[in-house]
Amino acid sequence: MPKIKVRKIEDRKIEDRKIEDRKKEDRKKEDRKKEDRKKEDRKKEVCKKEIRKIEDRKIEIRKESQADQHSIRTLTEAAFEGRPYAGGDEQDVIDRLRRSNTLTLSLVATDEGVVLGQITFSPAVVADASFPWFALGPVSVFPARQGEGIGSALIKEGLDRITKMGALGCILTGDPNYYSKFGFDLSPANSPENEPEEYFQLKLLGGDLPTGRFAFNKAFYEEV
Repeated sequence: MPKIKVRKIEDRKIEDRKIEDRKKEDRKKEDRKKEDRKKEDRKKEVCKKEIRKIEDRKIEIRKESQADQHSIRTLTEAAFEGRPYAGGDEQDVIDRLRRSNTLTLSLVATDEGVVLGQITFSPAVVADASFPWFALGPVSVFPARQGEGIGSALIKEGLDRITKMGALGCILTGDPNYYSKFGFDLSPANSPENEPEEYFQLKLLGGDLPTGRFAFNKAFYEEV
């Protein structure tokens, strides 16, 4: 058999192997995507189950009142005490936002009138000047009642309310494994300069992905 013909046959075999390898890699990628989608679906289902538990227990979620403020401070201190990710001033952040009239939304979860959880939303700004955007946090649940879905219910209700307010989206700094079940995605390119990029996340609610970095309200860091 002529050498040229042999080389052509060998070249075709090599090319066929490459094609087959690419197909295998494509199948692996598709399998990984399917598995990722299944994981996300499982997280969302867990979230729904937690919220259904809250509804069954008749936990009330409402806006904070002036009478709740002392309970919110005590609750927040207890929820963050000793946590490795805590700054130690989470209760002060809420107070500073309230004093500077930048506490957009504060919801509490109560059981027979007792405040068990609280969530905070405040204005956030981004470099491309799109608005309105809101920051989520702090969010707290009394330690003895954590794991009952109270935090999940507060987050869902809060996101629903700021969506009705016309929010383009919501940002936060937190555990990606937890907040991904609420639709938050890591977005290091948009992270504020003074926040850890590996924990910065956003969720689109009514707008497009913004460009540039965000900034949390100044009350997060100092008296305004």
